Amino acid sequence: MKRRLVEQGGVTLMLSMPREWTKKHRLKKGDEVEILEKDNNLLVAAEKVARTEATELDITNLSSLINFGLSALYVKGVDELTLTSQNPELIQKLPQKPLNQFIGFEIIEQSKNRLVTKDLSGMQHVEFQPMLRRVFLLLQNMYDELAKGIENHETNFDHIVSMDLNVNRFCFLCLRMLNKKGYEDFKHTQTMFLLVTFLEQIGDQLKEFADYITTRKVVFSDKEQKDFRRVVHLFIEYQSLFFKFNVEKAVKIDSSYRKFHNEFETLLDHTKSSSHVRALLYFDSLAKITAELLRTQLMMVL
Repeated sequence: MKRRLVEQGGVTLMLSMPREWTKKHRLKKGDEVEILEKDNNLLVAAEKVARTEATELDITNLSSLINFGLSALYVKGVDELTLTSQNPELIQKLPQKPLNQFIGFEIIEQSKNRLVTKDLSGMQHVEFQPMLRRVFLLLQNMYDELAKGIENHETNFDHIVSMDLNVNRFCFLCLRMLNKKGYEDFKHTQTMFLLVTFLEQIGDQLKEFADYITTRKVVFSDKEQKDFRRVVHLFIEYQSLFFKFNVEKAVKIDSSYRKFHNEFETLLDHTKSSSHVRALLYFDSLAKITAELLRTQLMMVL
């Protein structure tokens, strides 16, 4: 990129910094940068300054929004949380949920009506891509466990429900990293944030599906088992596409989803039980999120 030099005071030449670069490194007026001279080049490096963002919150009246609210603050990039409540039970429950989903955070102080938790890990040496690959692997494990259990006519999937915890932990970490550091190609940060959110939704849907099957003791026919395998295959195909995009393969995956979605109504027509219909609706919901992942990624690759 090119920048025009501007004269100030008759002796000093100045140039502006690219907005995307300054946003990526969270630079503001008054911050210092390192300038290195190398032959005919000047290298500008953002100074590595650790900024700690602390928040204090009374959770007494948050009610059902406690988990969502604290997760939002973690994802936002808050480094230290001081949580208070007039209800001691709310404070006592925090270490089990949602604080157990916040990678890097440790409780450094706790009393009857107050808890302080802080990020003690930092993220300077944490790379985004390995964390994202871990999310895909965890989701594939959930899919595989569900598919095998369904084919074996199992009706207890409590272990699937617990597996979603790790999906949340790594998804939240990825979202936090995007908020604090941005994506490697900064202009795609918002798109990547949306993609990770979709992955977290898949984990939630798989957990709800497993919980529903366990509660209602739903058993699937051979045809329904094959249709769920199609949903699993759709996700696995997209997983390989995500890290090595190919237009021809993308079109094939999208066509597979459209074919499945169009045939799904026929599957429902042959199902009389309302509880069974609801279980089957998860098939289409999961396939649809995979399709949304693919279509959203087009903003980054085309």
